[in-house]
Amino acid sequence: MIRFKNHDHGFTLIEVMISLAVAALVLTPIFMLYNVIVRNVNRDSHKFNAVLSAKQVLNEAAQKQQPDTRQLNFEKKFEDFGFIAKYELQKIKDKKSSLGEIEDVYKEMVTVEWTDINNQKRAEQLVTFVYKPELKEQKKK
Repeated sequence: MIRFKNHDHGFTLIEVMISLAVAALVLTPIFMLYNVIVRNVNRDSHKFNAVLSAKQVLNEAAQKQQPDTRQLNFEKKFEDFGFIAKYELQKIKDKKSSLGEIEDVYKEMVTVEWTDINNQKRAEQLVTFVYKPELKEQKKK
């Protein structure tokens, strides 16, 4: 601390201004980083909830369909998150794909869509493949 005549107690104005400037230089990047972290956590939590919602729709689709179901489409709204999930079961049509060469392999796809804080449309997809051989009863018909 700088000492002047007749000033034995406290800090001078210059000392206070310098210490505030140093504190501002240290704290400003920390607060900026905090905002980035909060934004990223919010974005990633929406993605995580979208994947969980898609998994839930896959489980519901498995319960709804009969073993001989070969095509199925439906939508489900998740009001809590503002998600719309679209389920689609279809035969793989691309014969160039190694999975397309296998008979009775179907693609299950769930697309979860939502609008983020910046009013941008976002979407996540969950794709699985399922083997559904023809039942013996169907072959007899």
